[in-house]
Amino acid sequence: MQFCTFREFGEKSSYASVFCTGNMRSCAECYYLGLVKKDPVALKRAIQYTGILTAFLAGAMIAMGFGGLIGEKAIWFGAAMALLCGFLIHS
Repeated sequence: MQFCTFREFGEKSSYASVFCTGNMRSCAECYYLGLVKKDPVALKRAIQYTGILTAFLAGAMIAMGFGGLIGEKAIWFGAAMALLCGFLIHS
């Protein structure tokens, strides 16, 4: 459900919300186009991809911390955050 719901940002730029390898490739490609080819739109997208990747890293680190503290009950935090995001996006 998360993969199908959160698929685009900005000017119809697509991203994957449940894994980051494709986002890393797209980010590197946009940085190349933005910095080497001097494309300002690509540079803006690269910065947006960097934000997405940073959020992914932060989420993984938070999940690791909760997992160490409360074990398997940490899954409920992720479910609550996904539910909250769903409500915020569709309201």
